Amino acid sequence: MNGTDRSENSRSVASVMRTFSILEFLARQGEARLSDISTATRLDASTVHRLLSTLKEMGYVRQVTGRKYRFSSRLAWLVRPDFHMRERARPLLDALASETGETVSLGILDGTDVLYLETVERKSNFSMRLPVGQKMPAYCSALGKAILSCLSFDEVQELFRDVPFRRYTRFSLKDPDELWGDLEATRSRGYALDRMESHDGLSCVGAPLRIGTGKVWGGVSVSCPSSSCCRDGTVPDSVILKLLVAAGKISSILEQELPYHR
Repeated sequence: MNGTDRSENSRSVASVMRTFSILEFLARQGEARLSDISTATRLDASTVHRLLSTLKEMGYVRQVTGRKYRFSSRLAWLVRPDFHMRERARPLLDALASETGETVSLGILDGTDVLYLETVERKSNFSMRLPVGQKMPAYCSALGKAILSCLSFDEVQELFRDVPFRRYTRFSLKDPDELWGDLEATRSRGYALDRMESHDGLSCVGAPLRIGTGKVWGGVSVSCPSSSCCRDGTVPDSVILKLLVAAGKISSILEQELPYHR
């Protein structure tokens, strides 16, 4: 390799590293202005603008209101084909968010975490800031507990055997035994509840998404600020009913799209 080739190779590597630093920052933040990206990545604004333009053309980044940029799901889809389901489920998620006036999320289990595939926000007074690709511990998420409720006792115990239970709020579950008790109640009800366990002032209800003979694929949830809930953080029955109907419809789509899971 001559000097010119080495120089070109070094420039190519540097460009790739800059590009991934931008993608990693957007994946963590959800969305950000060009100036914020420039500051965080220590790249000059013109370089950031050029790389963002390329990423935007390729579909890995999209521009949203307020001149902000947001990490898209395309890169995640390349890694996890499950991500394409968000496109098929999106109309039902939009409808559920419109019917309830609340934030709706779609996710799958990734280890002991929930991996969020899509979030549709309807209320501006409370933002969970959980964009595509973000994770949250399943034990303090209604969406996560809905999925976990479909697993056996041994599976849940094995998953959380050495996992420390971080207390996000004073209502967060403390250990695997408390989680198992919650999951038994979830199975009896047919839906999971998060009564301000992950965020103060926010309650959620989640339902599992099943395929074929009952194998769980993921879950869907509705998040409500305290003003929309009862005093004990219980989500209204009308919201729960709409969620269960939507979960059934999305499960039907899964049956058609992912027959190999049956």
